[in-house]
Amino acid sequence: MMFHRLKNKFDFEKFRKKLFEYASESDPKKAALAVTLGICLGVIPFLGFTFILVALTGYFLRLNQVIIQTAHVLVSPFQLSFIYPFMMVGQYLFGGGNYQLIGKIRYAVRSDFLSSLREFSGIILSGIGAWLIIMLIFGTIFYRLLLMALMRKGFSGQVE
Repeated sequence: MMFHRLKNKFDFEKFRKKLFEYASESDPKKAALAVTLGICLGVIPFLGFTFILVALTGYFLRLNQVIIQTAHVLVSPFQLSFIYPFMMVGQYLFGGGNYQLIGKIRYAVRSDFLSSLREFSGIILSGIGAWLIIMLIFGTIFYRLLLMALMRKGFSGQVE
């Protein structure tokens, strides 16, 4: 019912066409890089600054902000669900081994946020390290596959 009302107020087809119009202004390499970086940076296991990180990355690399932010927003619901796996992989890769950490983190954050950040900074950094390793591998593969798909579809990078 709610989606039906939203559909009446918001023209999804017009939005899709406008999005592809903005996207087609980029060359295929930059478009593939923008999507890849939007996805990879959108799931970093540290909450609160991904929008700014993605915007600055897009700005400094001169990527299409519409593409990179759309990719970021599409994967942002998954960011919270990836924090725990990244921290576990980080603990496995970099040592530590406290696998009962979610209950401890939850309790510590509720009682004193700043001291919990100090206490669990090693676990957070190991999660970011695991994210970096995984995203370097995933990002490289995804970028190449997406670039091949865009080239195959004849993505010219020019608006018709």
